[in-house]
Amino acid sequence: MDPRTRLVLLAATVTILLAGGGPAAAQSCGAPRAEAELFHATGDYKPQVWGDTLVYSRYDQGAYVVMSRDLDTGQTGPVSPTTNRQWDPDIHADRIVWQDDSGPDADIVVFDRISGEERRLELAGSQYSPAIWGDTLVYEEFIGHRMNLVVHDLATDEARRLPVGPVAA
Repeated sequence: MDPRTRLVLLAATVTILLAGGGPAAAQSCGAPRAEAELFHATGDYKPQVWGDTLVYSRYDQGAYVVMSRDLDTGQTGPVSPTTNRQWDPDIHADRIVWQDDSGPDADIVVFDRISGEERRLELAGSQYSPAIWGDTLVYEEFIGHRMNLVVHDLATDEARRLPVGPVAA
């Protein structure tokens, strides 16, 4: 199956399953059985795809875990061995990012798929909803009663804050 067709079927499958349809409904739209059975009925969310790799969050045995699936081989497993409260993954090339709520504040984690290195950005306040493209990481930051959008250059480790205003207490 060509990559564009696979991506369209995967998007349709995820939409059907997240809307409450089951594997049979997804297969009726042409999704392969493996993709139709990919997601648990209620425990998987926020799928993101890059090439042949899909990442998503899964609620499993009392913890939220970022999962990765190779769409060619079907191999699926957790991205990080430290699983607890991992949310909102995103992927670009060899990096996977997510929000980790296991500490007192929410932090962003950057995982390098080639080296296996996991880097936690431990910054003031809490960081949410990461998105990555190349060396550019963007996330929401909450410090005090103020929300910022942050553009973080991973190559230089420089961050630029874009204030969006106060948050009602």
